[in-house]
Amino acid sequence: MTTTTVILIGLTLCRVITGALLLIAGAAKLKAGPIQFNRAILGYGIVSPSDARLLGKVLPILEIGTGVCLIVGLFVPAACVVAFGLLLMFSWAMMNSLYRGRKHDCGCFGVTQAKQVRWQMVYRNLALMGIVVIVFTTSDQTFALDRFLTHTFFSRTSLSVLALLASMWIFQLAGTLTLSIVTRRRMGKYRAALT
Repeated sequence: MTTTTVILIGLTLCRVITGALLLIAGAAKLKAGPIQFNRAILGYGIVSPSDARLLGKVLPILEIGTGVCLIVGLFVPAACVVAFGLLLMFSWAMMNSLYRGRKHDCGCFGVTQAKQVRWQMVYRNLALMGIVVIVFTTSDQTFALDRFLTHTFFSRTSLSVLALLASMWIFQLAGTLTLSIVTRRRMGKYRAALT
């Protein structure tokens, strides 16, 4: 097996694993039911109950559809943009909660993995966002249905979207690290005041 083949297999696995995570997360949210997921959304304290109901219906379906597209390799560039946007939105919501000191279930994988929002979840999303950027840049080279259905290669638009995704990822990384440091310092001062 050549080095190129090994790299292509690795890139394909990255795409499939990311898609599988989105598919599992969306399916778990549907399985948990709208009440449970709406409760998790409201725990962030960002949206109104009516917006939470709408998000509770749309987000799981969007995650499942994006996950399926990434797994089979269909509309990969578009699926990467949607996946990146979802992960960015989830990360911002988590960072907002962590900064405000809110303690609640993240709602990440429905009730199958009910866990309180933590910085590790934001870091996980950052890693997945980085993988999505890599998958986006190599989507025309991996083993995917897109490769056989169309013969599109990098265009000026693809490079513009890549630049946008990369800059958003860098912005998110810098914001996460800064907010993490500020929040930890604030919590340290709070704990010191209690003693």
